Amino acid sequence: MSKILNFKNKNDNQNEKENKSYTKTIATKPYSFTYANYKSGLILSYIYINDKSYEVKSYYEAYELMLKILSHDYGEAILKYFDENALSSAKSSDFSRPYKFINVYIETKLETKKLLKLMNELAKLCGVNYYLLSNKKKLKINSTNERYISWLSYSSISAEHDAALKKMSEDEIKNNFASDLVFGTAGLRGKLGLGTNMMNVYTVKIAAKAIALVLKEKFDSPSVVIGYDTRHMSKGFAHLSKNIFTKEGIKVYLFDETLPTPFVSYGIRHYKASAGVMVTASHNPKDYNGYKVYNEHGSQILEEMAELVQNKMKSANFDKISITEKDDKYLKMIDDEFFDSYYKDLYSIKMDVDMDKNINFVYTPLNGTGLKPIVKVIKDFGFTNYHIPKIQDHPDPDFTSCPYPNPEFKEAFNEAIKLAKEKNSDAIFASDPDCDRINMAVRKDGEYIILDGNRVGALMLDFILNHTQAPKTSYLVKSIVTSDFAKAIAEDHGLESADVLTGFKNICKLANDFENVSDKHFFFGFEESIGYVYRDFVRDKDAVNAFMVLIQMTAYYKKQNINILNHLNSLYEKYGYFVQAQESIVFEGLDGKDKMAKIMDKFRKNYKSEIDGLKFIKRVDYLNDETGLDKSNVLKYYIDDYSWIAIRPSGTEPKIKFYFSIRANNEAEAKKELDRIKNIVLEKIK
Repeated sequence: MSKILNFKNKNDNQNEKENKSYTKTIATKPYSFTYANYKSGLILSYIYINDKSYEVKSYYEAYELMLKILSHDYGEAILKYFDENALSSAKSSDFSRPYKFINVYIETKLETKKLLKLMNELAKLCGVNYYLLSNKKKLKINSTNERYISWLSYSSISAEHDAALKKMSEDEIKNNFASDLVFGTAGLRGKLGLGTNMMNVYTVKIAAKAIALVLKEKFDSPSVVIGYDTRHMSKGFAHLSKNIFTKEGIKVYLFDETLPTPFVSYGIRHYKASAGVMVTASHNPKDYNGYKVYNEHGSQILEEMAELVQNKMKSANFDKISITEKDDKYLKMIDDEFFDSYYKDLYSIKMDVDMDKNINFVYTPLNGTGLKPIVKVIKDFGFTNYHIPKIQDHPDPDFTSCPYPNPEFKEAFNEAIKLAKEKNSDAIFASDPDCDRINMAVRKDGEYIILDGNRVGALMLDFILNHTQAPKTSYLVKSIVTSDFAKAIAEDHGLESADVLTGFKNICKLANDFENVSDKHFFFGFEESIGYVYRDFVRDKDAVNAFMVLIQMTAYYKKQNINILNHLNSLYEKYGYFVQAQESIVFEGLDGKDKMAKIMDKFRKNYKSEIDGLKFIKRVDYLNDETGLDKSNVLKYYIDDYSWIAIRPSGTEPKIKFYFSIRANNEAEAKKELDRIKNIVLEKIK
């Protein structure tokens, strides 16, 4: 039961202001504060020893204070105890948190349970009583709060963060400590903030340590390329990762400025590194950040490595991972030689076409990393009549002019369209903040028509194949939720086509596989979410690479006096009219994952051959059917050979995505059929 303990400082020399009387509640048997108290939620506030109470903020602070007080009268006995129990050293470097006790150093950075036991033994040795006291309300116990309580006990939590943690409301604790942030094939991604479910220096340091341990097991002399974007905390996360890797004896190639994500992919292959880390949350809103990891091929890691890292994260000792200790002899800052090599490879695939160098266009980097590399391409190609929205030409981690900087959507083009209308531009290009994805808009009858990944990918492939000789047995590689429009173009030109699971990790896995054979060549890869890569010297989507193709294509058609949209219609006439749509249903909150799982289960169990009269020629369940691909929670319903519906939960955001791709004889027929099918399918989730 609880007991009220009344203590008063006994020191006649103290003034009245310092002579405080404390009343504390300890939720255990009288006069003891055990490890069970800590686990039950009490937060340490004071230590009472030798008739005085002292305010402390952590267990190790209470321990150091105890040693300081007891050393006056019992120093020799305590020193003997340390020697007999191998707890002392002549060198401070032997410990992660050394405390100078008389003429030796001791370790104070101990686990809470061990530290409390040691304090009890020292008090018993010296024959003194002490009390650890709390004036904090006891916390409600559940699994979420267990994580929260653990964080409060960590000595490596800064004083600023400790204070912020203690001010959290129950709702904040429930959300921020709902679970551990999961390390998957996309690495880490989440909202910035304190907690196990958030992106912060503590979750990042555990991930970096885990990656370091995996690399040391896998490679004899591991090395890592590290880059970062313009978001809040990106540079800090990159540099603490550099510290952890170099301290582990891993060579680090570090960019000293913000740059596009695909440069890390290229850097791995350039330096023959073991892995890469890019700190970015791509096109997410300002309060997100992420930690993207690449393998030795320069492509995103697959499930096997993600699981290895996740397992190491679970066993990592939080307090024993320093974010400041480093060994700079393992550090190389990336210099101009790298960039010269990238642009040499990029320009080696430039097409020899007649272009209108005076084409008028707008480019926006959406306050991200694309400005420097894409403007370099523009200038190197001799274009001069280009315009950039002033409000979006500089890094802005708050994305003030565009809160959701995703060029898939019209909102990302608003500023660029205003400028394009003012300048009477022919086209607009917009890259996302980490410059791995890009989209475009084309002027038609005074308005700007924003395209999508399916149409841009098809246009790019058509242009490339009309002006380049593809090697025999070249492949188009696209995701299973990408339209078959480009597939029809590829097959017409004699290319093979391969469908893979969503994500560029799967697209570029084929580039890795083909590298070891002579009869298959990775030629072009893309997915509907405006990610593309031409050839394979970069093993990820690359907006700089894609822009080089797009600006050549746009300037070529301008020279030929052909509107891109008119050319697109000529492709429809040849291959059929393809129309696509995507609907994302968001499920926020802690029960969002459960709702998403129930919807997927409903479609999987109830709709196999038809939905309310909408009949399918086949259904592919990528989770349960044998497809030759890895298992994935995706359902795909074929209405005919080129028309289909696909359903999958997002891997990085709390939403289910519905993809619709329809081919018909003309635009009116295709749009009518698309609307009919969407209504039937989406009705089932209401």
